[in-house]
Amino acid sequence: MARLAIRARSAGLSASDVDAALTQWRALIVTWLDRGTLHLVRAEDYWWLHPLTTPPLRTGNSRWLAQEGVPPQDAERAVAAARTALAAGGPLTRSQLRERVAAAGVRTEGQAMVHILARPASAA
Repeated sequence: MARLAIRARSAGLSASDVDAALTQWRALIVTWLDRGTLHLVRAEDYWWLHPLTTPPLRTGNSRWLAQEGVPPQDAERAVAAARTALAAGGPLTRSQLRERVAAAGVRTEGQAMVHILARPASAA
């Protein structure tokens, strides 16, 4: 949808231009800012938006993980396992990441995996 939204607000852009801005030029970033909704922002704006918007996200993320039975040390282990898997294998599906995190001994049932995936976006 972001491709269509940008095209509708721009002149002379194609969907492939938007894709290139996301992947080749890395001028755009898709990230969680302020709440659990994904936002599309310019890469140059991310660095000042992130510290302004993510403290409440981090607090909420920690609370949700605790409610899902994932203590802070497990959450950090889960994030490390996901990072290692992505670094070794490139893009992975949510199911594939869930397998890697579960193999690290972290609970992924219920909504735990959703909040594990959101955790790095709220890191200080």
